[in-house]
Amino acid sequence: PRGRPPSWSPESNLKASAWRRNWWILEIGGKLTPANVAVLKAYLETRPNLTELRLRHSLLDDSLMGDICDTFVLHPKLRGLRLLGVGMGDRGVIRVANELRHFPELDLLNLGKNRFGDEGLITVA
Repeated sequence: PRGRPPSWSPESNLKASAWRRNWWILEIGGKLTPANVAVLKAYLETRPNLTELRLRHSLLDDSLMGDICDTFVLHPKLRGLRLLGVGMGDRGVIRVANELRHFPELDLLNLGKNRFGDEGLITVA
């Protein structure tokens, strides 16, 4: 379906890119507040055909990243996960790494420009 995510508002700073005739790719940029993450989470729960999620420079703390990770199990077709410069620390990247088992088709993972250290890096490797 075409259109905007549910509860869309200009204040939410959410931008979604439609591809083909479904929302297969979702790209989000800008600061995400807890309220925006709740909207994003509700949206992700309604899109089982999502093949790529791109969050860039969204300034998520590790707990908000955990909220988004809760929806990952619903997207077994996910092939690309780009979490570029979202402010993830070790706890956030460890949570993402633990969810990767849900993605048998994942062939692109970008965790660049985040704040995680050796502990997070070792877990992802």
